[in-house]
Amino acid sequence: MDAPTARWEIVAGLRPAGLIVEEVAAGLRLEAGDARVVARERLVTEEGEYAARAVLDVGSGRARVAVGIVFGDDQHAVAVDDAQALSARQVAAVRLGLPQRRRRRFSYAAPTGWRSLPGTGLGTIWHRGESMIVVYAALPVRDGLAAGGTSTFLVDETTFPVTSHQASPIRNARGLSGISTDLDGTDGLVAQVVVFEDGHCLYPLRLETTTREYLPAWRAFIGLIDSIEPLPFRATGQGAMAHWED
Repeated sequence: MDAPTARWEIVAGLRPAGLIVEEVAAGLRLEAGDARVVARERLVTEEGEYAARAVLDVGSGRARVAVGIVFGDDQHAVAVDDAQALSARQVAAVRLGLPQRRRRRFSYAAPTGWRSLPGTGLGTIWHRGESMIVVYAALPVRDGLAAGGTSTFLVDETTFPVTSHQASPIRNARGLSGISTDLDGTDGLVAQVVVFEDGHCLYPLRLETTTREYLPAWRAFIGLIDSIEPLPFRATGQGAMAHWED
């Protein structure tokens, strides 16, 4: 395995890989007059963290520069080097030293037209009109934690009094299965709690909306949960481009 020899910078916060690469390209354009992305790939490190690598053509073919990015929970590592010197294998070999079984962000497609707010525990809250989608951090499966108990907890977390609820199995487009619970409240308030489980982690989410906004909110929620990918737990190639888009 190639050793990671590039100089890596730890940067606080998380940003889309596309934005990071464009900032690097802008700096290279000031020096060489031209820099364009000719390849990009999504990776998983040997520790099981999300990563990405892009290759830029600089100065109309005079050089090839690679940008490597490794994502943690609330920080990311970035390196810029010659494309041959900074290979995909070297990016995958970078170690952040984070425990594998921990609360983690997971990959999904953001709902179009919804506004995001920071959630708790590495989660995110999405708002549109009177509707809200809460995406919690993934929880490691341990100490008897399971989808059923987590669903019950999230039902109790609903911001309005629940008058009735009904649970049923659910499966998303990426093969995750779990439990979906439909909730009814007073004054036209409704909700849906979904908890997926893959044997390693639980993926909890909650939609709260009104009967008036239910259909568009439900469609956005279904689109989001269908896009959820199981978290990586070893280095494997991934075909999706979520870190470039979200």
